[in-house]
Amino acid sequence: MNKNDADLGALYRETVMDHYRSPRGHKILDRIDIMREGHNPVCGDKVKLSVKMSDEGVEDVAVDCKGCAISVASASMLAELGHIDYAVKTGRRDVRSAMEQMVLKMRASA
Repeated sequence: MNKNDADLGALYRETVMDHYRSPRGHKILDRIDIMREGHNPVCGDKVKLSVKMSDEGVEDVAVDCKGCAISVASASMLAELGHIDYAVKTGRRDVRSAMEQMVLKMRASA
């Protein structure tokens, strides 16, 4: 392993552990327009994703995830994506479709 690979591995571990220890998006929305839950029965990971929509697209995202560090960190990173420009402009139909795919993939990995 060269130094760049080691540095990248350290950055990856640091980022995952930061999101695991301090997950983003763990909150209660005042209104939930779309909500999906997923559960992987093999490892026990559970995720609940709630989205508040506006006329322009995604207004806010809340994530509640219980599971391993990778699962919690992934959900936390997903919550952060709800607050950047391209996600905010996503339409209601696209959000529903993406959430359905997330739940299906979680179940399929079991």
